[in-house]
Amino acid sequence: MKKKNFYVLLLVLFVVGLIIIISTYVRYKKNYQVDSKVVDEVFEYFSTDDLEVCGGLFNYSDKLINYDEVDSKTKLCIAYYKVSKEEEKKDTLDKDKKKDVCKKDDMTFRLDDNEKKCSITKIGKETLNNEYKKLFGKDMEKDIKSFQADNLHICYIKDKNIICGLSETYTYVLGADINIYRVIEKTVEKSSGIEIYDYFIKVYNNECYSSYTTENVDSSCTKNINEKTKIKYKFLKKYGTLYKHIYEKNDDGSYHWVSSEPVKK
Repeated sequence: MKKKNFYVLLLVLFVVGLIIIISTYVRYKKNYQVDSKVVDEVFEYFSTDDLEVCGGLFNYSDKLINYDEVDSKTKLCIAYYKVSKEEEKKDTLDKDKKKDVCKKDDMTFRLDDNEKKCSITKIGKETLNNEYKKLFGKDMEKDIKSFQADNLHICYIKDKNIICGLSETYTYVLGADINIYRVIEKTVEKSSGIEIYDYFIKVYNNECYSSYTTENVDSSCTKNINEKTKIKYKFLKKYGTLYKHIYEKNDDGSYHWVSSEPVKK
């Protein structure tokens, strides 16, 4: 890349993003009314893996949250990462003759390191919709044209395909230790589906937070935590936030997420 363009890019990259390093502790109690394999599957619909790519764990908010309150592009991103890598097809685009990018229709991608081509991946729109429907019980929203897959990649929804590659602009990332702890307390079977109750704590800089979205420190928990603290079930039950996650049963026997909320112990 020419020096001039390189410095322009550095200016764009001045905005600093945040990459999250997660350690998760999950320990199940045997207080299930539902088969544990089912619980394992639906509990990981939204996992700590999503934090690094989609800003996931929106379901650990400080209030009731349901489908309509989750950002549309976040939902697409999470569904995208549920698609098997075997479904992806790889391809390349040639460099634009006038600019140091690759262009096709209304899509723009950043060049690979070799500065000659842009690597892209394709998955079928229907494949993504199947994963989306499994998670949320609905078809994908039709008015979304693109979404960020992570700090570096953008995905465009084109006709029958989802086409992803390096975004024209992106952010530098800095490391930060955020530890997420979750432990399932119980599951309850309902006529319409299942409820999963779990305790949750977010720890950042040796300070506790009662939800993933809040910026308010939980002083009670923080007083009892340090670098050597082993956060196990008893600690989570005493200081963690109890959440209720509702999943409804689909016609094929699978389950989709409906809502999550903190509840009083």
